[in-house]
Amino acid sequence: MSRDCTFCRIVAGSLAARILHQGDRVVVFLDRNQAALGHLLVVPREHVEQWHQLDEPTVFEMGAVAHRWAGVLVQTIAPEGYNLLMNNGRAAGQDVFHAHLHITPRSSGDGYYAFGGHQRLLTAQEADELAAKLMAGASTELDA
Repeated sequence: MSRDCTFCRIVAGSLAARILHQGDRVVVFLDRNQAALGHLLVVPREHVEQWHQLDEPTVFEMGAVAHRWAGVLVQTIAPEGYNLLMNNGRAAGQDVFHAHLHITPRSSGDGYYAFGGHQRLLTAQEADELAAKLMAGASTELDA
């Protein structure tokens, strides 16, 4: 764990986030800067900067958890599509240097494609409502 890392602090519970899933090796939470409504992050518990530095069990859990939560998004938010994206290194657009996988709902003409696209900071109420909606969908989707 890195004391200066935002995601390590979220994983440790010392920084607030809307956590939707806690697994043995990964945590899923709402991205504070929503590129689109429902934008999620899948984050390893271990502080590792980039994908290739993760151990395979963590990679497998991240993939399986991302697969399930993409299904939750499709069932609850009903986007036209979604992106799975991991930025590795500053040149690739990484701005939090703790490996993390984005699951970003998409719609035609949403204007979000390039790095630094439109983002929206949720109010606390919006975040609570969105987290509750996703958790309600997760109760059936993740048990399947």
